[in-house]
Amino acid sequence: MTLETPTSNVFQSPKAVDSKKTTHKTSTVEPLVSFIFPDVRALHEIRLESFVELQYKEITVHGFEIYVVEQWAAERKLSTVITSYTGNSQDTIHAVQVVLPKDPEKWPGRFKEYYEDLSIFAKARVMPKGSIFITNLATVPSTLNLLHVECGDVRAIWKDFEVNFDLKRLRCGGRSALLLGGTSTAAEDKFGQLYKISIDFGERKVLLKELEQCEHFPHLQRNYHPVIELVTMIQVCLSYFNLYHSAKDGLLCDKTEAAVANFWSKLAKYYFGIERPKNEGISGPATVAALISLVLSCYYKLQVEDCISSKDPFEEEEFFAGIYSFQKKHGITRGTNPVYLDDLTLQRLFEVSAKTSSSDIFKFKKVVKSTVSDITGKGNPMHLCNEILTTDLDVMVKNIHSGSIGLLWRGKGRLRRNFYKGYDNFCEIKFSRGDPELLLEKQANEMQGDGSESQESTSSADQEKNVFDNNLVRYSTSSSSVSASSMFCNYDKTTYATNFGLNKLYHGEYFRRNSMPFLSDGTHDPMLETKKNDDTVKGLHRSNSLSQVQDVVEPWSLPFDPSVVRMARDLLKINNLIQVQEREEKEKQTYMRENEVCHAGHGESFDTDFDHVLSGLQGCHQVYNHKVKKLEENNKEVEKKQLLLFGEMRALSSLTSKFKYDMGILDMRMRDVEESISQFDKKLAAVQKLLVDQGLGKALGTELLVDKEQLESCLKDFLEAENTKYEGLCCRMCSKKYFKQIHNDLKAWTSWAFNKFFNKDTKLTENEEIM
Repeated sequence: MTLETPTSNVFQSPKAVDSKKTTHKTSTVEPLVSFIFPDVRALHEIRLESFVELQYKEITVHGFEIYVVEQWAAERKLSTVITSYTGNSQDTIHAVQVVLPKDPEKWPGRFKEYYEDLSIFAKARVMPKGSIFITNLATVPSTLNLLHVECGDVRAIWKDFEVNFDLKRLRCGGRSALLLGGTSTAAEDKFGQLYKISIDFGERKVLLKELEQCEHFPHLQRNYHPVIELVTMIQVCLSYFNLYHSAKDGLLCDKTEAAVANFWSKLAKYYFGIERPKNEGISGPATVAALISLVLSCYYKLQVEDCISSKDPFEEEEFFAGIYSFQKKHGITRGTNPVYLDDLTLQRLFEVSAKTSSSDIFKFKKVVKSTVSDITGKGNPMHLCNEILTTDLDVMVKNIHSGSIGLLWRGKGRLRRNFYKGYDNFCEIKFSRGDPELLLEKQANEMQGDGSESQESTSSADQEKNVFDNNLVRYSTSSSSVSASSMFCNYDKTTYATNFGLNKLYHGEYFRRNSMPFLSDGTHDPMLETKKNDDTVKGLHRSNSLSQVQDVVEPWSLPFDPSVVRMARDLLKINNLIQVQEREEKEKQTYMRENEVCHAGHGESFDTDFDHVLSGLQGCHQVYNHKVKKLEENNKEVEKKQLLLFGEMRALSSLTSKFKYDMGILDMRMRDVEESISQFDKKLAAVQKLLVDQGLGKALGTELLVDKEQLESCLKDFLEAENTKYEGLCCRMCSKKYFKQIHNDLKAWTSWAFNKFFNKDTKLTENEEIM
């Protein structure tokens, strides 16, 4: 029959049609787009390989240039490379093509953070291979140092950039424009002179070559550089004191500089007793010696306490495990907080090691004079933990013998275990997973298929709606039995003539008398029928309705010709369901209105309670906010007082040292005065003895020792007496009057001689002028 094709989807319920539409809407996925990222280091930082659902590959793009921003690398920003468009086909860059959602808000992981950094200074530009973020160089601030990457690949120049950047910040390198080239010999020589480290160490090269063959670590000699290794050790040492929390990749960044400054302010001046040298850079020789020697001292002290078994203090996991075992042993654990060398741990470590070295003879036997190196003082932890603490780099280097630090300074030792794990070796990574172009092509094909299917579904849905509406309109009266419905084939007159009887049968079933059987068949709503025909329907009753047994009597089996009677009943059921739904919606609306009317009186009380609770919460919030402000003010006052206290303590310490210095000088002066007094007493005794021996008499000698007035009166009488003896003449010569007279005579004679001599010269000069 011709009814099968056009009516196969007509008699589906509206819910089924809506569910299909919603399924089609929810099944839509965010379209994928190709993006091009030249900053390979940023992709390594965000761990591109960890996103297993993404597909990417390396490509070459023409007409672009890339620049490394020196300040961004120092600040450890996620993005350190900017891209510029030139249009020259000879300018090529190496980038990674990644397939990501078109909406950046749906990018996974740290890709969102990377997009936020890019969107500040760059804008996306659509290219044939994908969208690339381009920066206009005219908008870049002049304070930023842009380093042009001529090869177009960040991986090719990053190793040289790190070494030159570190040398520059260590005050060994040159200008910023030379950071991407090879290391200069002058910079290497200056680095070797300052830090006592040779770049080209023959023994180190031989050892690295042997390790490269044994450990199967490719390009070990090329990846190991003394400058990078020194900066990495500095960062590891700072992390032991919880001062540095970034990547330990050997890049001397701003965070490392801040951590070094904190080390000098918090630890160095207390354990070394000096301030930071003013003429040093970020990490000068004194800083390197102080930092590494303090770590080595703690390492040897942990060995003395049997808390660590590692042979290298720069193996981080073993060192932190040793710190934890020491803290647990002495009951100073920090719970779930991170383990590091805090002030309490350092204080207890130095106290315990000092007691051990002086009193614990049994533990001392374990670490002293067990080998030849111990006898010479090399390798003895008890000896090294006290001797190696210094700010002199030469002294520290003399006490280095093995481990990764021995490999760096002496060429004898071994690599750190973390060198294999944490080395930032993104320069050798190849980014490739899947085929982005194939994925995009497949998505395009699927979107085209979905578009055609959606068009077909839309047209079929419209057709079904028109068919349903036309049927209801055309068969609204009994006189329209000869009209042709759109659900039948009407392009063939013969077929239409044969189906005329079917149309009549369908019309009769659709508009038949509304009977009320015992069990409703779903074609009519009993509630609506009782309201419309209340008097008539009560008198009608069919006990044996054919509609109840028709499904049993006329079973349908495939293949079959659809029954027009069944179609009419299905349409009636659909109408019935629609009416029931409309009635339920009206009842719900009525019920909601009634509830609103009922609860209108209670609304004011509810609003009042809500306002009361809200006002209470606002009051609590204001009180707590006021208390928080007070706490902040108290905190600021405490910080100010603490700073003042620290300043006064520094001033007090300086005054104390100055007072000690003055006391020492005063002690020396007192000793000089006492010595002068003793010499004067000796001379006075000699004069007294001389006077007694010259005939002054015993009485005068005794009186001189007893009474000062008697001595003066005796001397006065003696000087005034007319005595021509030798003693009287000497005493008279020593009197003040004779001294004054002699002084006046000498003055007069000197003036006479001077005038006579100079007057003679002036006369001679006058005569010479006349002549």
